[in-house]
Formats: sequence, C-alpha cells, structure tokens
Amino acid sequence: MKKLTLSIPDSKFHFFEELIQNFDFITIEENYDSKEAILKNIEEGFQELESVKNGKLKTTDARQFLDEIS
Repeated sequence: MKKLTLSIPDSKFHFFEELIQNFDFITIEENYDSKEAILKNIEEGFQELESVKNGKLKTTDARQFLDEIS
C-alpha cells in the first residue's frame, strides 16, 4: 500500500474530502489531535510547570541539553 501526503488550501479542503470519500479504495487517516487531547496536553504542561516552580521536578539547562544531544 502506498501513502501520499497532500497540502490543500483550507477553502478547497471540504470539497476534496467529499470527493475522495466516493472512492472505496481510499482510506482516510485523520492525524490531528482532538480539541480534548490538545487541552489535556496543555493542562499537563501547566502541571509540570507548577511542579518545577515548587521544586518537585528538576529541569535541565538548555545549553546542557543541547550539548548532550549533539
């Protein structure tokens, strides 16, 4: 099976989506997070930030992190 990634202008996306749904040999994979997943991710980020502020979570200096990955 082959995969193809397309970039479609927002104004034409709805039309294109309806068009390809008429082909039974095409499977559409939605690869974006739901609103709930995005909000949950943001909430977890704020919780981590609070943990850092309260000294419960240790951070790594940015320069040290970059040195480690290079």
